[in-house]
Amino acid sequence: MRSVTTKSSSREAYPRAKRRNRITATVRRVSRHGGTLIEMLITLAVLGIIASVVTLAMRRVSPPDPSDPMSVISDTISSVVASGRPATLEFLVSGHRTIATVNPDGSVIADTILHIERLTGRSLRAR
Repeated sequence: MRSVTTKSSSREAYPRAKRRNRITATVRRVSRHGGTLIEMLITLAVLGIIASVVTLAMRRVSPPDPSDPMSVISDTISSVVASGRPATLEFLVSGHRTIATVNPDGSVIADTILHIERLTGRSLRAR
């Protein structure tokens, strides 16, 4: 008599443990590729949250008060340089009368209470 091999006998050639290990290895390889995509999505989400918090936390710049002596002096410097004639300004700062003279070369001579740099007309407090 001849022996006939059937499908059941070929399956018995591979024990169940070996087949299970082969399937698990395949699943591990497939899931390994998807891990980088998930990591990238989480990273982008975290960066988005950080960007939104930083944007909200940024300091808003408000325009200076028009009656501020530095605003008046900076506006006067441009008009004095254009006209070529000096201008003298009077201010009331902390209850004290102060005077500032703007020359046609752009220099400013002022009382020390205003804290103005003589050659540029900029505030010394801004440094």
